[in-house]
Amino acid sequence: LTHIGHSEKVLVMRVLIAVLVLIFSFQSWTKADDIRDFEIEGMSVGDSLLDYFSEEKIKEGIRYDYYKSDKFLKVEFWRVNLENYDVFSAHIKNNDSRYITYEISGATLYDENIKNCYPKKKEIQNELSSIFPNAEQYDSGRQTHPTDTKSTYDRFDFNLSSGGSVDITCYDWTEETGNRDHLSIGINSEEFSKWLENESNK
Repeated sequence: LTHIGHSEKVLVMRVLIAVLVLIFSFQSWTKADDIRDFEIEGMSVGDSLLDYFSEEKIKEGIRYDYYKSDKFLKVEFWRVNLENYDVFSAHIKNNDSRYITYEISGATLYDENIKNCYPKKKEIQNELSSIFPNAEQYDSGRQTHPTDTKSTYDRFDFNLSSGGSVDITCYDWTEETGNRDHLSIGINSEEFSKWLENESNK
């Protein structure tokens, strides 16, 4: 996934934004009643990936998560000359030819400097706390990762009363996993949030 056409690049750039820009964007959403009203540079949960990427790019980006259920598939977009985020990803339903999104997220890599991720996460967390004062907030603290007990993640969730959630997570992976340390911000539909909670409890 090393090349992308000009028109696709423009669309991708609209979707992927810096963490700071995302924070400011949230301020215009304080009266939103539905998770689908929330956007990351024009893209919302419930949109089709086909509106932003070619089907070929989508299929190239499909990953299989470690969850037991394959109801949802993860799609990642790497190395597409992004100005802000290093990675954009989404979750879609398996065998959905429309590629409708049920979760969207952006990630910033923190290779060799994961310690810088935690103050940035806290900064975003504090900003969103003022934007979503009525949301149920949950701090999971530092946990070992289910797939590698030497890797950790720090996650904070905002569960909205109208359904859906927003999460901010720092991932500190061991070198052996082959994964890269990063900060992730995700916007989740109510259906995806419930599925994820179910899978995490299995």
